[in-house]
Amino acid sequence: MKSTARWLLAVSWLALLPVSPGAQEWVRLNTSGPTPPHRSRAAAICDPRGHRLVVFGGTSPLGNLNDIWALDLGTLEWADLTPLTDGPIPRPRLTPSAVYDPGGHRMLMWSGQGDEGFFNDLWAFDLKQGTWTELNTTGAVPNRRYGTVSALDPGSGSMAIFAGFTDEGRFGDTWRYALESRVWTRIFESEGPGLRCLHSASFDRQGRRMIIYGGQRSGPLDDIWAFEFATDTWTELTPEQRPPGRMFTAQVYDAYHHRVLLVGGNLGEQVRTNEVWAFDLKSNTWELLNPQGTPPPERDGAVAVYVESEGRVVVFGGGGSGVTLYNDTWSLEGISPPAPTAVAEAVERPPGSVLGQNYPNPANPATTITYELAAPARVRLSIVDVLGREVRRLAEGPQPAGQHAATWDGRDQQGHRAGSGTYLYRLETPEGVQTKKLVLVR
Repeated sequence: MKSTARWLLAVSWLALLPVSPGAQEWVRLNTSGPTPPHRSRAAAICDPRGHRLVVFGGTSPLGNLNDIWALDLGTLEWADLTPLTDGPIPRPRLTPSAVYDPGGHRMLMWSGQGDEGFFNDLWAFDLKQGTWTELNTTGAVPNRRYGTVSALDPGSGSMAIFAGFTDEGRFGDTWRYALESRVWTRIFESEGPGLRCLHSASFDRQGRRMIIYGGQRSGPLDDIWAFEFATDTWTELTPEQRPPGRMFTAQVYDAYHHRVLLVGGNLGEQVRTNEVWAFDLKSNTWELLNPQGTPPPERDGAVAVYVESEGRVVVFGGGGSGVTLYNDTWSLEGISPPAPTAVAEAVERPPGSVLGQNYPNPANPATTITYELAAPARVRLSIVDVLGREVRRLAEGPQPAGQHAATWDGRDQQGHRAGSGTYLYRLETPEGVQTKKLVLVR
């Protein structure tokens, strides 16, 4: 009765909500190639360099999975990336948590539940080599668990995780993992949003925050919170008017509108939904989106990624009524204007070296720049203004082949804060010069 009352209360004010500008539309994607098995409660990332949706694990009619698949978002062709060698590979599991590490061009995956019980192992999947590596850690580590969340902050080079469930009960703890030192640090034992599992999360690039929503305690939760990477603090953002609580919802961050999007979920008592809700991080208000077209069937446990270059959200899989599991792929079009493409830059860049797009962009106040060297080389990475004057030199000297990352803190060479505006970042190697734009917002 309580869940029904909450539902009726929420419905009573839906008619008062504004309609989001722009025309969103659901489109079912006609993919090609071998299709991944039906599944729910998997993990996924968007690989911006490969322009791919990458999906790992989950549960299927065949049991728990540890396969990894990629959907080329240009050709809409699926490819099975599961390593065929005898090398290390994670155990099959459901509700693993995954994030994209732009500095290492890899997917980081940890936790989940399998036939052996709960996990707290941490793995890295190299998106270029197609191989898994288990990351060894020193010191204390988070408890084994499933139904947890994580977010990675490139500016600090760390990943935060929050809460989850094990046979010892639910947790409300917060931890950070440093990518360079491979050390876990517990930030809070229980302070913050409180005990829960089956919640969702995304990374607010502008505010450098992990945004978590809902989940389950004794029933579905409807609160929304922010974990500040810069200060290690939690802030509740929950407004008075909000949608019914839900768990197993897919969540993404829409960088263009600076908002969080929720897709689908379980409202409790096995009531699933295909709603799309938007939470504006500027005004802390919820809005129910009403996309055109035929929507996906109601589901929970789907995965979703925001494809910034195309201004859309891509959704895969999930669970429906009864024992129904899906392996269909949907695109929610028109979420935001497509980001400018780098086709011309890709054609003109020197062969063998790749300068990535900074992240986040706009920067407020810090941003991370990634680049890849095909061979050892002497490099110079600089921030320059639109007149070509050097503002800050981030790297200079010989560097080995492979992935590299540098962080700009928004200050000039003398340590003074640079003003808001458009800047260029320039990578100089013996092969030539590559330049891209970034925006600094104060």
